Amino acid sequence: MSLPNYKRLILPVALLVLWQWSAALIASSDYPTPVQVYQAFVFELTQEQMVYHLAVTLWRVFLSFVISMVLGVIFGIMMGRFPKLNELSDPLLILALNIPALVTILLCYLSIG
Repeated sequence: MSLPNYKRLILPVALLVLWQWSAALIASSDYPTPVQVYQAFVFELTQEQMVYHLAVTLWRVFLSFVISMVLGVIFGIMMGRFPKLNELSDPLLILALNIPALVTILLCYLSIG
């Protein structure tokens, strides 16, 4: 049995109220209220170049995905066709598959910048 729609909003609204209350209590520019965050988001969306930069970032993510898929398929086919290559690269592949994605992302940020 699922909850009525209005009951699903109780926790998000309570968290927003808690955020608003705590930010007003602290009164620091480092901890803005939800209203200030929303106003900054609308400003960046309408006045600045947020949409352009978002599009550029998504394009880079898409290209990275395509490049990695093409290289992965080529390498996978080569591993299937050449048993010696499969035997040599299998330990490295197993090691790479067991590294959590977050660690990989952090390593990329640290090494690439």
